[in-house]
Amino acid sequence: MSEAVNLQSVITVATQGRPMHYTGDREARTVFVMLNPGQDVEAANKDRCLKQPGSELGTCQPIGLTDVNPADIPNIIKVYHEERRHFGWIDANRPDAFDTKTVHFLKAWNGCEIDIPAGFWGSDPSKEVKLEAKMNSLQQKLQLELIPYASRKFQPNMHNIGLLRPFVETALEEIMLVTREYVIFAASIFDTLLHQYNKVAGRAFDITFGPMYYTNSSPRKRCRPIVIKDSSTGKECKAMIAHSFTLQGLNGVPMQDYGAFCHANY
Repeated sequence: MSEAVNLQSVITVATQGRPMHYTGDREARTVFVMLNPGQDVEAANKDRCLKQPGSELGTCQPIGLTDVNPADIPNIIKVYHEERRHFGWIDANRPDAFDTKTVHFLKAWNGCEIDIPAGFWGSDPSKEVKLEAKMNSLQQKLQLELIPYASRKFQPNMHNIGLLRPFVETALEEIMLVTREYVIFAASIFDTLLHQYNKVAGRAFDITFGPMYYTNSSPRKRCRPIVIKDSSTGKECKAMIAHSFTLQGLNGVPMQDYGAFCHANY
């Protein structure tokens, strides 16, 4: 949480609530990278309970800066990973338009290893089908939050790239832990952020940027393939920056089309 306090000096983020580093399967073939949890800071600072799957569901495990017994830390970490791994199940009954949007984006990504019920692609899928698709998406891919601290108004200041560097490298290290089929950075800000990171002396990774691709449809949407290289091992991983993923109103079939466009240029 000390990282959140450091960030708070230049960016408004939640410093008291539980961090949310990831959701889903850390060994998944498909990785989605988001900027940060888009929760209101005040609400996030009050959200200090971990929800343990199974019989302990709903048990509160407080996380904070000052009120944690050091002896409890190993169990808190264990419960935290259980919650993040099974969050799709824990959150199974809550509709979420953003998670549904992700499912539409991935329709054309063969081999993403996410089980989407066939009825989801119909003209009017039931609530139950939408919830199943959302749960599977959350459980069967890895979703990383570059900055694990919540904020609805998070705008990285590129002049403070030194503060952001540890978060960038933590995310890239997690991506490189196992072989991935697809890695998607789902916001245009990642293009600027990774370009700035590439200028940092002594960085752990090098990013090679491919050409920018634009759709013919209006408004024009764009994406850019990149290659991430571990500077010490030489290991490489392909990825895609999906600049237009966060566009408001880009849902359903138009999002499926945009996802197919990004996949074709991966």
